[in-house]
Formats: sequence, structure tokens, C-alpha cells
Amino acid sequence: MNSRVKPSYRPVPSSAVASREHGRLEGIGALSDCLVVEGAGGWLAPISAVETMADLAGKMALPVILVVGLRLGCLNHALLTREAIRSQGVPFAGWIANKMATEMPLAGANIDTLASRFGMSPMGTVPSGIPAIEPGVPAWASEVAKKLVSL
Repeated sequence: MNSRVKPSYRPVPSSAVASREHGRLEGIGALSDCLVVEGAGGWLAPISAVETMADLAGKMALPVILVVGLRLGCLNHALLTREAIRSQGVPFAGWIANKMATEMPLAGANIDTLASRFGMSPMGTVPSGIPAIEPGVPAWASEVAKKLVSL
């Protein structure tokens, strides 16, 4: 990993808390070459009584990277989500394939289909069966970080 890439993880317990964190993230962005904000819960996950993660992404005006959990129904879900991102007017920067805890049959074929439909290969692929938190920066994450810096 490039020595300029300094991963930082700041856990947020819920989407509602993420909404309140928005003002603080703006200040962090000014100090960074690259800011990644995780939109946990999905594109239309509620973060308040009236707003969703999509609203937060629109307000922050950050490009979106879609993480696709490779499982039954992922093609439809990913394509619908990308269309929702586009309709919000937020830039679609790319996508990451997540093979989840247990790799689905035909995962490669699903990745190829999405690459064709999105017009781009995934920025990275999270391998199946890895622990949610592992020491150090895994190789797949390092590759994604390099691509993020080049955006």
C-alpha cells in the first residue's frame, strides 16, 4: 500500500448516528486526499424519520462505490441500486464484489455479468470466508485503496 494511504476506521453504531456525524465528516474531508464514508444498511436505509442514506450521499456529494454481496438475487439488487444512485444524481465511481461468508455457486459468472452491465470490472473482490475484522490491511483492501486514491 502507498505510504500516503492511511486507513482509519471509525465505527458508527447505526445509520441514525451517521446522520448526526455528517458535519464532522465534512471537516475530516478537508484534511484528506481521499475520504471514504461507509453507507451501512443500503442505499435507501432510513437514517431519520424522513431521510435515507441516499439523501446523505447526495448532501455530501461524494462518488458512490457499491458493495455487492454475491448471493441469490444480487444481479437484480445491484442493478436496481445503481439505477437508484444515478437517479439521485450522485456519481457512480465503481463497485466491489463481496463473496460473503460462503461463496455462492457461479460467483464468477455473476461478477462477469455485473462487470458487463456496469461497464467496469470490480475495484476489488472480498474473498469468501474471511473474518469481519482481521489484523493488518488485507491484500484485496490494499488494491481497492490504491484505486480510490487514483479517482
